[in-house]
Amino acid sequence: MAERRDLLWLLMRSERASEMTWSPAADVYRTPYGWLVKVELAGVNLEDVEISLDGADLYIRGVRRDMELGECLECYQMELVYSRFERIVSFPRTLNLRRIETDYLNGLLIIRLVCEGG
Repeated sequence: MAERRDLLWLLMRSERASEMTWSPAADVYRTPYGWLVKVELAGVNLEDVEISLDGADLYIRGVRRDMELGECLECYQMELVYSRFERIVSFPRTLNLRRIETDYLNGLLIIRLVCEGG
């Protein structure tokens, strides 16, 4: 079993892993003012996140980086993904957007899309 873990670790740390992306979980709600999107981004620094809107599509992109612990570590088990991520939320129609508000609380990115006429 240890050989399998070592192989997985090598694969995750290979150059191909730097090209891999993952898609974080998201919840989307319709609200009286527009839309609310919650994205699970535990371990991601807010400065590593980019939010953009293109027509009816909301793009959330960024990177989750591994922490430097300053120790020589032998990997025993590795399940967290450290790489680029992208999540696209498609709305039913182009938004007549007034503003975007964001909060980051306990590993959740909360995006409020405030629209004209709600």
